[in-house]
Amino acid sequence: MTPTGAERMAQYRQEHPEAAAAYRAANRDRIHAYNKEWRAAHVEHRRKQHAEYHAAHRDEGARYEAEWKMRNPEAQKAKAQRGTATRRARQRNAFVEQVDVRVLAERDRDRCGICGKHVMVTDRSVDHILPLANGGLHSYANTQLAHLRCNVRRQNTGTAQLRMIG
Repeated sequence: MTPTGAERMAQYRQEHPEAAAAYRAANRDRIHAYNKEWRAAHVEHRRKQHAEYHAAHRDEGARYEAEWKMRNPEAQKAKAQRGTATRRARQRNAFVEQVDVRVLAERDRDRCGICGKHVMVTDRSVDHILPLANGGLHSYANTQLAHLRCNVRRQNTGTAQLRMIG
């Protein structure tokens, strides 16, 4: 059977890696433009391939996600908190801004907005100054860093709201 053009090119690249690398370096912009145009013209094809790949490699994806969660516990916790707060804000048709607990920790100098004490990385939570249940927004202007215990104890009452104003 006669090899196709793509197969011949793949064989050439394998046999002459230096020449192929030089060609890619010399024509980088042209290759990038062609690839971008091809991706735009074949959206459905790419979407179908993506779905087929993930269906065939479901176990690998789950294993990778579990490993990522183990390696990045702080990022996982922040991701979960973002999802919960965002969902609750959207249910109330409130303004939704992506709030990262790590940014809040830096802004608030790792101090709890409710009790004023230092917050450990493992105990961080996002506290809404004006609670979402009372019409507050999910934004940096309406959030503060808090101990998880302080935040749960406060619930949706306004006892700690004035600390940020003063």
